[in-house]
Amino acid sequence: MQYRFTQTILHSLECWWRYVDEVHNVITIFRRTSDDGIHWSSKEPMYSSSGKDKVDWISPAIVYDHGIYKIWYVNNKKIWYTEGSGLNNYSTPKEIEIDYGNDLCPWHLDVEKTSNGYELIYVAYHNGAKNHYHMGLYYSISEDGMKFTPSKKVLSERKGNYWDNSGIYRSCLLYIDGVYHIIYTGWDNHENVGLGHVSGTDINELK
Repeated sequence: MQYRFTQTILHSLECWWRYVDEVHNVITIFRRTSDDGIHWSSKEPMYSSSGKDKVDWISPAIVYDHGIYKIWYVNNKKIWYTEGSGLNNYSTPKEIEIDYGNDLCPWHLDVEKTSNGYELIYVAYHNGAKNHYHMGLYYSISEDGMKFTPSKKVLSERKGNYWDNSGIYRSCLLYIDGVYHIIYTGWDNHENVGLGHVSGTDINELK
């Protein structure tokens, strides 16, 4: 499962997650809401698709802006965008304009709307790779959420005896008071998983 939290202008919390029913070949994006982060509503389906071979919202990133859900997700090795009021009421998906570079295929992503624009981070693997273990973290930015700058790698696995020496996985971006914070998942070459934090005023110089 992949969880995604959003904060609305009404100061309620929303938790969206992707559920895959392997038996019936159905993918569903569910949502719960909460006013205090403790008591949550019953889950409700926000999107469903009959099978990964059709349209699959992998690792959806959601920005709630003036009553509209703006959603980016991965499908067929590309990043797509749709928007709408929710509950399966969405616009026709459009592929975003971005140069991934180096024959890369995006996997899990996050998008945040900041004072700089729509800022995107995503992990990616090389096309034809047998697995998604050795992935780096890439960054791009857009004024309109559709046309993004060419990708730049901002985080890689660390060489040596580190918990993240094999690759990076799903990561989340925060931009607070001029400082970037990235919470990232990674693993070592024994498939042990950990959670890390890097930060900096320059996205290209995270520490």
